[in-house]
Amino acid sequence: MRERSKVIKGRARCALHGKYSVPMLALLIELIVYLMISAPFSQSILVSSKVSSRVVYVIANILLFMVLFEVGVGISYIHLKIARNERPYLKDMLFAFQNRPDRFIVVFLARDGIFFICLLPTYIMSFTEVTESNYVSFTLLMSLFTLVGCIIAVIITIRFVLAEYLMLDNVEMSGVEALKESMRLMKGNNKNMLYIYASFIGYSMLGLLSFNVGFLWLVPYMTQTVTCFYLDTIGETFYRDVVKDPVIDVTV
Repeated sequence: MRERSKVIKGRARCALHGKYSVPMLALLIELIVYLMISAPFSQSILVSSKVSSRVVYVIANILLFMVLFEVGVGISYIHLKIARNERPYLKDMLFAFQNRPDRFIVVFLARDGIFFICLLPTYIMSFTEVTESNYVSFTLLMSLFTLVGCIIAVIITIRFVLAEYLMLDNVEMSGVEALKESMRLMKGNNKNMLYIYASFIGYSMLGLLSFNVGFLWLVPYMTQTVTCFYLDTIGETFYRDVVKDPVIDVTV
């Protein structure tokens, strides 16, 4: 398990060598879009304590994350092309929107629906009025529920991690079919994927210490690693000569 993780992460680094520009720019664009769209709703929740405002905020975030998931699929497509030594473009971010986006929404609803259920106690607690006397204990309890919920959700949804890649490679595959095939492929591989995720915890800490700037490097590395994990799982071999001049540009 450790050896496989090392090999896959090594392949990811080789694939990204000299090719960081497009995935980093794509990630930055995704972040800017999120901040621009979410800012008005975040402001409204700060100035209003009404339950209705919070409900609107939650619904708006669900719709926003649905759109961002489609964009994220496009970014995964960029990484898939990089792994195969093909030329990616920023316009590849729109791949999911141009190829039956409803398929990817099915995967989003399945994956994020599980996260929502696991984090339901946290969402309920967010509607609770907090007094100054119980602020610390409330915050600690809410953090605990969030951490436990996330861990449970990751363990459950890890079997769906290959679904979007399967649909990228098979444009006629439905969301349900992709989820089933991902579950089949992940049998015996769940622990390997969890180990890979866990191996990035240290890097994530460094990313936080860099005031999140380091995530512009880390997130593409993580995504490329998952991409290489997918290719390794389906038995596809690929080769990247790191000595060659990069063939990647940022043409839109």
